[in-house]
Amino acid sequence: KSNLLNLLLTRQGERVNHPNFGIGLQHLLFESKIKTDELQEIIRVQINNYIPEIKLKETKVEVNEHHLFISISYTFKMDGTTDSIGVTI
Repeated sequence: KSNLLNLLLTRQGERVNHPNFGIGLQHLLFESKIKTDELQEIIRVQINNYIPEIKLKETKVEVNEHHLFISISYTFKMDGTTDSIGVTI
């Protein structure tokens, strides 16, 4: 979970030698229009590139006036166990 949370919260360019690592959810905090489909695709691509040991099952993005909620369900490829994480910004 910590790797996934790190991926979600790290801004691109913030990690040395990995300029494309991260999604940087904090920068979306004051965005007036968040395209949920695009954000889901970015999350999918980042997980596939940087956390290959998990398989993404489902990503939900919900936006209201004051919050951005992201829920991610995934399976560990090694043993097939499932887990999920939720982040509210």
